[in-house]
Amino acid sequence: MKALFVLLYSLLFDLATPPETREAPVLDARLPTTHTPKDCLQCMCEVESGCTNKPCNSDPPGKSESCGYYQIKLAYYSECGTPGWKKGKETMEVAWKRCAANKNCSMQCVIAYHNRWKHLCPGKSPCEQMSKQHNGGPYGCKRESTEKYWNKIKKACDIKI
Repeated sequence: MKALFVLLYSLLFDLATPPETREAPVLDARLPTTHTPKDCLQCMCEVESGCTNKPCNSDPPGKSESCGYYQIKLAYYSECGTPGWKKGKETMEVAWKRCAANKNCSMQCVIAYHNRWKHLCPGKSPCEQMSKQHNGGPYGCKRESTEKYWNKIKKACDIKI
């Protein structure tokens, strides 16, 4: 996506500027230049569980359970489209726990959740969108409570934005 943005930006810049006055385009400093969504997912995995299949837990007790690599809750799994659910053969709860315990399935869930809700988080990098919404729900970008989580992700990824 970033490469496409850079290409379009440079084409527009070249067409709108006389050749003798052209300079290299300056990109928005908030756009990450070296971190792909895959990098961001890896950082989120590290922050959530040390990138291990963490057993389901309620923290604090009485709160809904979070499971696996990305500490996915049942409601989140439902909103990400229930990847891997064998409807009619198992309950959604069984599928959720199996998906959360599988790194590839849980990554698909996080990506699908991000794709579903990213439009509610304009003006942020894809990694910031994904992180804040993963931590704070669809409106996570507007919640002050997600800043602490975003700072952990930036530190884990060494993101300077």
